[in-house]
Amino acid sequence: MDREIDKIIASKINGTATEADQKALDQWLSSDSSNEKVFSNISGFFAANYHDVEIINEEEIREKIWQKAHKKPKVISRPDFSYWTRYAAAVGVLLIAGFASFRYLAPDYGKDTPLTYKVIEKATVPGVKSTIHLPDGSKVILNSSSKIFFAEGFNDSVRWVKLEGEGYFEVAKNPHKPFVVQSGGILTKALGTIFNIKSSQKDVNVSLLEGSVAVSKINTPQLKESVILKPGEYVAYSSNEMANTGNFNSMDVIGWKDGLLIFRNADFRTVVDKLEEWYGVKISISGATPKWSLNGTYDNDNLENILKALGHSQGFDYEILGNKIKIAFDERK
Repeated sequence: MDREIDKIIASKINGTATEADQKALDQWLSSDSSNEKVFSNISGFFAANYHDVEIINEEEIREKIWQKAHKKPKVISRPDFSYWTRYAAAVGVLLIAGFASFRYLAPDYGKDTPLTYKVIEKATVPGVKSTIHLPDGSKVILNSSSKIFFAEGFNDSVRWVKLEGEGYFEVAKNPHKPFVVQSGGILTKALGTIFNIKSSQKDVNVSLLEGSVAVSKINTPQLKESVILKPGEYVAYSSNEMANTGNFNSMDVIGWKDGLLIFRNADFRTVVDKLEEWYGVKISISGATPKWSLNGTYDNDNLENILKALGHSQGFDYEILGNKIKIAFDERK
């Protein structure tokens, strides 16, 4: 039973447990009172912290779990899963990987050697974009003010990337290692494909350009709960709940990576926020805020040219002081 209970716990937490799994889990829980504490700790930790799960070595985690739970090491063999089942199981193991963080949160487990791989962080500052080459040959173009995190070497059974902000992904094909991007509470899974993800504190938008991806909430990674996108389709989530799906204009979604600053019916606040992010500046406003519905595309243009064009058409003066911009509207208009 010890060799299988970690899989059963994972399936219970991620919602894929069968009737046989539940029966086996009940039997394991009733066999030893300490097992209830182990299961409660794992379930409780994940419920509170699933959005911060890190990339974990599956084999190492399994051995450490049993060393802690039963006071002696046990060698756990890696099961052979079919493609989608293996993906769900890998996510399940990552759920249990919350165990690794117990060294900080649960004194009962002591202070062990860290169980995670070395995690690489790549980030861009406001106004700067960057191209990142991942260990498997995949390429990511990061928009400004964005971050990605990934395991050094991509040595686990899943190529796991965490994204904050916006990134354009060209994924190298590897049918034996699914490529998964976590952005907020959303998972995007692919093999070899091209897609764009834009995420903020509450919203995540996934747009597919080539290939196929499965998009789901992090706590329901099963295929039946996923949205399968075709090229030219997008899915949008708000507060981790699906908000919209449909088709998109590729230039509007990925034009940013080629230096295209695009406005579509943008109000004044949207224009200001995008200029601040795009050029890494801070804009202050004086005078009455106008009502705009701006449409326009700027191709690798500098900020002063854009301000000059907007100032002429929208009726404002501007002053550039380093990375600070002052915009003044005429109060008499």
